[in-house]
Amino acid sequence: MKSLQSERAQQVGEVVHALRHGQRPTTELVDAYNIQSTQVRNLLVRTLSQSL
Repeated sequence: MKSLQSERAQQVGEVVHALRHGQRPTTELVDAYNIQSTQVRNLLVRTLSQSL
């Protein structure tokens, strides 16, 4: 189990990364979940891209 302090450090690191690199593309966000089914992955990318 991660300590609260290490979880907080990870969250801060993610915020710093987001601020430094800006908004991530939809495909990159979906791919971060390592979805095994190509069809499901593509459906999510299409659906989320249309919503934005």
